[in-house]
Amino acid sequence: MLPRILHRNDKRKYRDLDYEADVLGCIDYGAISYRKADEFNFADYDVGARESFAIDIKDSATFELGSTSAASATPVEQKLDRPGLIRRMLDVIPNPWQGARILDDALAALRKRASDTEIIDSRLTLIEDMRSDLSEQTEKAAEEVFRCKVRNGDIVFKLLAAPLDDLNFEFLECFETHVAYADSKAPLLNTGGAPLDRALYDRVFKKDFNEFEEQVALYLDGRDAVNWWWRIAARRDWGLQGWAKNKIYPDFLVRLDANGEMARLLVLETKGKHLEGSQDTEFKSKFFQLLEQAYSAGREAGDVELFADSPDVMRFRILIQEAAWKSDLEGVIS
Repeated sequence: MLPRILHRNDKRKYRDLDYEADVLGCIDYGAISYRKADEFNFADYDVGARESFAIDIKDSATFELGSTSAASATPVEQKLDRPGLIRRMLDVIPNPWQGARILDDALAALRKRASDTEIIDSRLTLIEDMRSDLSEQTEKAAEEVFRCKVRNGDIVFKLLAAPLDDLNFEFLECFETHVAYADSKAPLLNTGGAPLDRALYDRVFKKDFNEFEEQVALYLDGRDAVNWWWRIAARRDWGLQGWAKNKIYPDFLVRLDANGEMARLLVLETKGKHLEGSQDTEFKSKFFQLLEQAYSAGREAGDVELFADSPDVMRFRILIQEAAWKSDLEGVIS
């Protein structure tokens, strides 16, 4: 079994974390506004211009747009579609009343600098700029909510004992996988062409690994300190919900041989060199660091008992391709 990220209902009752209710629902959207109204650059033409064409095909089955004989074009008058602009923000600001407030405040500020015609011409670039700014603020507020709940114990990351076993992730003893072509049935073998020694499941398919993931898997399989390793399937197996909307599905889970009295689990995420320093990588780095702290804190809380063989330590690492990933990995395995 593996720990999940849970939310506490009361002192001894837990449930799976509900991102919409437990994170987004606790954000103070009243403190969020469009911050760039004074520096927004207006378009010098209507970026969403449309034209209406009247086509007469009475004498011919074909026509050519723009030809004076076949069509006459009339510009479609554009209006500021307030409800439509609010709807475009709903995936960032899920509360439509707050979205309406933010939009109205932004328009009031923009009208001090430009006419309604200029605003209408710029409406598409305006809403994208607003979404970007609001998304940045929402993510920061979501992180603050998440971290605050971790500190006060409302969000926990730990392994629970009976009668809360169903709140842990349980490994399947066996599972079915779809293989459509002959090549996809090829097993992943070690560098000597022999079956893998330390994979958690008996059969591992080569198709489930990219080049870098395959290198990491073979490296793990050859290390004596590794008891077993597991390739985590995205959007199907063990996932971790943080303050971002989408769950994180790490690439590998590694059980390390007990070091003295300490049992260890290692969670690995692999990244291509081009993703080093990206927003996603930075988020996962901060999130993984918080989970390490939360797991240790959860074990010391004492409000539930853990299984006797639960891991004492969980470590999270991000491996960057083309960097010194082997030495980084060896440092945490040793």
